[in-house]
Amino acid sequence: MRKMETLLLLSPELSVEQRETILSTMDGVEVLAALGELTPRPKVLVVSQFSSGNVANLAAAGGADYFMLKPCKPTSVCERIRQMAAPAFPAEDAARVGGVNMEGPFIAEGRKGAQLAEHILPPDIGLLRHWREISGGLVKLIDVAPEQPGGMAFVKAARELCHVSIAHTVADYDQAKAAFDAGIDHATHLFNAMAGLHHREPGVVGAVFDDDRVYAEMICDGLHLHPAVLRTAFRLLGDRAMVISDCMRAGGMPEGETAELGGQTVYVKNGRATLADGTLAGSVTNLLDEVRNLVRFGIPLEQAVKAASYTPARSLGLEKDIGSIAPGKRADLLVLDDELQLMGVYH
Repeated sequence: MRKMETLLLLSPELSVEQRETILSTMDGVEVLAALGELTPRPKVLVVSQFSSGNVANLAAAGGADYFMLKPCKPTSVCERIRQMAAPAFPAEDAARVGGVNMEGPFIAEGRKGAQLAEHILPPDIGLLRHWREISGGLVKLIDVAPEQPGGMAFVKAARELCHVSIAHTVADYDQAKAAFDAGIDHATHLFNAMAGLHHREPGVVGAVFDDDRVYAEMICDGLHLHPAVLRTAFRLLGDRAMVISDCMRAGGMPEGETAELGGQTVYVKNGRATLADGTLAGSVTNLLDEVRNLVRFGIPLEQAVKAASYTPARSLGLEKDIGSIAPGKRADLLVLDDELQLMGVYH
């Protein structure tokens, strides 16, 4: 057994420069990867970019006496995907995690929405491979602004690993179409965090309408998109339309409560989740309420249900297991009455 007084754990998130700076101030401190080979247990200083609650729990679990916090980044969340995945499958009769969508950090600052600019990174296929590896392949969809430097090369490489979605982008129509040719087959929350449809500059929205290879997600809470826009989009997209909630951790919380999103405070009022400046920060809705909204807005029930079940499953290649009622598929079912009120849930 090796003995030492202090162990310094450096998060893999830290850059080479950050590591060198830290180590230059630590005279004689040895860096190891694990605690298991050490006895007695040393004092530990954790240097990480997890959020404060996460790093405190991590430090306590490792017997740490101190921790130093770095700004939380989306990449740090990925380091915990494997830990999160295991308890996400508690029993056969429970809900399951079908995969992870990485909505960042490879996005455009000009359309960052409620994400912090300092968290944005250039497209990096090495990082995606790393996240896929540590998650056991749980990352099924990666978002990217393809017009960013290296974006097209990233798309071509990423398509071999998982599905790729255009998101938080300043791309124009031609750039979007080129990205679809390169391998993008999804559009994240269509209309939001991208230029709107214009008759001379159709942009990403026009490119999606114009390309049958691309599935389009839409937030159907009645706040992100006007009902008339939803009716038009559903007519044009047909079986490519998908319902997403974009719900963040404030979902289900009482009005007036606050929550955290990527290091920023989110305020919930009148069913809206916003930053202090009024920027929409995801939603607090759920898929069933959105299906009800769509029906109320004039979308046929059959299309609304399909857009919230079979189409999303098909878009990720999961339709042989889930998404519709058929012999041999999982019996993941909601039972609704004629008023679309929930009567039962089966797994």
